[in-house]
Amino acid sequence: SFFKFYKEVSRLNKGKRADLVFASSSRLFTAFLGYRIAKKTKTPLYLDIRDIFVDTMNDVFKSQILKIIVLPILKFIERRTFNYANHINLISGGFKEYFQKFKKATFSFYSNGIDNEFLIENNIALNNNSGSAKKVIVYAGNIGEGQGLHKIVPQTAKLLGNRFEFLIIGDGGAKSLLQKEIEEAGINNVILKNPINR
Repeated sequence: SFFKFYKEVSRLNKGKRADLVFASSSRLFTAFLGYRIAKKTKTPLYLDIRDIFVDTMNDVFKSQILKIIVLPILKFIERRTFNYANHINLISGGFKEYFQKFKKATFSFYSNGIDNEFLIENNIALNNNSGSAKKVIVYAGNIGEGQGLHKIVPQTAKLLGNRFEFLIIGDGGAKSLLQKEIEEAGINNVILKNPINR
């Protein structure tokens, strides 16, 4: 489906020159598509990056053979794409260290917004629990290196003590690190749950 999208976007842009190419990408190939169009037309490229794709694939691939074959290709595409970009927005400051190797671009850090449906649900939950002695801090989403939950949550939960409970819903490459840190900190106020429907 992505190849079809790639071909159609390329066809629609054939013979055109924009003032700026903007690509929002959680997966590397949307950013790469933006790079190809920008390079072809010698246009500035602005990337909005929502995940570290190569890092995620490194966690996803269990086969060493697959890692040896595919990861160098992905790293090559990543280098080409990000070294061309004039500006890169990252949705998490946790990604900053990884992207500093791409020297040409300037960086900004605009995170994801919050959908109204979550605000409405949370307001109902907060109103219902306003008299509760224990406060619940909820995180729902990816548990990856970029989010850095394993560096933040266990230490914070230990400092705040049992007046606060952390409910972490999701999955990702750093979930096992988070579990390990929770065990090593010897805390019982962090609850991990598997991903759920929106």
